[in-house]
Amino acid sequence: MKEAPADQEGFHGLTLSGPAPLVYFPTPDVHEPDGLFDATVGLELFYGAGVTLNFHDMTIYIEKR
Repeated sequence: MKEAPADQEGFHGLTLSGPAPLVYFPTPDVHEPDGLFDATVGLELFYGAGVTLNFHDMTIYIEKR
């Protein structure tokens, strides 16, 4: 994976970035499940946020704390 710094990252209009969030991009030798992702983020992006994964309804809820 290659990494790149971002100024900020967000989800549905909610800014979730810390001081220097990183975004990770796959290289050809990294397996992506069905090519569903353009990039991925690390857990540091969600620092200070509550994340709820509802697997029954296939939804994600994110709120700043």
